Amino acid sequence: MKGWGDPIELLVNIQPATGQYLSTLYGDKLPRMKSLKYQGDDIVENRDEKAGLCIGVPKDSEPDYTVTSIMTYSDHLNILATRNEGVSMNGSRD
Repeated sequence: MKGWGDPIELLVNIQPATGQYLSTLYGDKLPRMKSLKYQGDDIVENRDEKAGLCIGVPKDSEPDYTVTSIMTYSDHLNILATRNEGVSMNGSRD
């Protein structure tokens, strides 16, 4: 059964996903991706990949992004998220 849990609020720095390395890995998908910097304990590498994120939609909506990868650094996480197909700006499925 696939579904989303209760939403939690996170403070993150969101940027467009860019760079030669990411372009090589994701190619044409890169314009639909975001790079997030996060400090905290609510997201964990090897557990929260494929989690839903509400970046451009209300928190009670269908998530408009999904966590693609999480990379742990000494004081933060680098999170790569991909825009979900078919989710409108109000969070409903098109």
